[in-house]
Amino acid sequence: MWTFPPKRIVVGVDFAPASSAALAVAGLLARQFSATVTAVHAETFEPPPYFTAEQMQALGQQDQALRRQAEQHLERLASRDAGVAVRARVEPGSAADVVLAIARDADLIAVGTHGRRGPSRWWLGSVAERVVRGSGVPVLVLHGPAGPAPFMRIGLLVGPHGAVGASAKYAEGLASRFGGRVMTVPAEGVSSTVAGLDAGVVVVPAPHDAAPAWLGQVSDQVLRGCTVPVLFVP
Repeated sequence: MWTFPPKRIVVGVDFAPASSAALAVAGLLARQFSATVTAVHAETFEPPPYFTAEQMQALGQQDQALRRQAEQHLERLASRDAGVAVRARVEPGSAADVVLAIARDADLIAVGTHGRRGPSRWWLGSVAERVVRGSGVPVLVLHGPAGPAPFMRIGLLVGPHGAVGASAKYAEGLASRFGGRVMTVPAEGVSSTVAGLDAGVVVVPAPHDAAPAWLGQVSDQVLRGCTVPVLFVP
């Protein structure tokens, strides 16, 4: 079960600029809350089907050595971006599955995302979306660098009946620890207001199967229109 303040932060890394942004914010949180940071990278090599048993054994030994080297390299880069000591894990598998597996006992996940599919599709179908929908812990999504003090002005998405779940407590906890303040962002009409929202981060209830019908649509609108990090809280 995740806790606040976070003590174990996992960051998904694909070496894109958004990953560096996720590491920087994770480092900021780690310094504030004395948390550990683990950088996670997924890397899979599929051997040719004609490899013999001996070749597969040799490949496995080589893969272990290369993975150790990759983890050392990732540790150096991630520690530089985060500004704190970072542990590194390089594991085979799909990026979303690897991040979710390693973060099962974490308190917070930070991931970057980008717009390779165009402005209206930069979120849908991405690794970040799969992590958010599959995670039982809060997920912070960034598509670029955060501001110098992202937790000084925190936007809190509220529905027709107020805040949903633990999102309000999380937003208030961050504001208290960083000396910031919380501003409510009404879900109604959010698509026309979020782009100009003067906030460093927006806190949103995480969409799930039992969530109100409006939440999934609004979450997508926030991510497509928002230029600041978005924190999903289950």
